[in-house]
Amino acid sequence: MNYTQLREHDDTPQAPGRLDVLQRFLNLHDHVPGVNEDRPPPLEMVRDCLVDQGLLRSDAPYRPADHARVVELYDAVHARLRSVEAGETTDASSGRIEELARSASFRLRFGDEPGLEPASEGVDGAIGRLLAILFLAQLDGTWSHMKECASPTCHSVFYDRSKNRSGKWCSMQSCGNQHKVRAWRERHRADAVDA
Repeated sequence: MNYTQLREHDDTPQAPGRLDVLQRFLNLHDHVPGVNEDRPPPLEMVRDCLVDQGLLRSDAPYRPADHARVVELYDAVHARLRSVEAGETTDASSGRIEELARSASFRLRFGDEPGLEPASEGVDGAIGRLLAILFLAQLDGTWSHMKECASPTCHSVFYDRSKNRSGKWCSMQSCGNQHKVRAWRERHRADAVDA
């Protein structure tokens, strides 16, 4: 599956503002049906996403070594999501994220739209733009609404809009319903065995 196909099939509600860009990046995956583990997103899928989201110029080089660094960020941010969901205050992913941020060399922007942006271009700049979104979302509190789907066969990231932040599924139409059907079948199997 390529990035365009993945985007067309993504029914996960969008996160607000620029956080949607990070969400789209985190929802890249190469899923093998029937297997619980996703493979890291392939090079072309990631490159297409970075270009589509305005993080990387279409003529910028994107080599296997660049891809390895971007996938490192992808893995670290997913690990960070899981550690936050588990209630951990410190995790190893923070160090990996901070190390990747060093290559972006950030600068502050003041004026009508203050912000944090990378001084670097190319892949370092793309990584920096994703990290700036993550950092600002942590500051404004929107990051605490980001979760990884609870389905064992889905690792999509969604923005939990529930008042008490109790959402579990990226989509009730797909993952939520699949979970309900599995639970119903397990209950009925257990009832049949007990009868």
